[in-house]
Amino acid sequence: MIFETQILRIVKFTISKFWGRIMENIIAKIIEKVIKNMSPEFRKSLVEYTKLLEKSAATTDNPWDDILVLVLKLAIGINE
Repeated sequence: MIFETQILRIVKFTISKFWGRIMENIIAKIIEKVIKNMSPEFRKSLVEYTKLLEKSAATTDNPWDDILVLVLKLAIGINE
């Protein structure tokens, strides 16, 4: 019984990791598609908003604010 329980846990863990990776890939592809196909006007607004967020993050002590801004800049392709 203990052995069967351990096997079941391993199977559940493997399945959850497998589906988790699939979902991560799907979400990444959707985000990539959205970013590549957004209108130039919207991209300009998003870049401006990200710059505002960067200024705001610089005033906080929370490093996660800076990390979020960095992720946004990387995703959007802001090199400034």
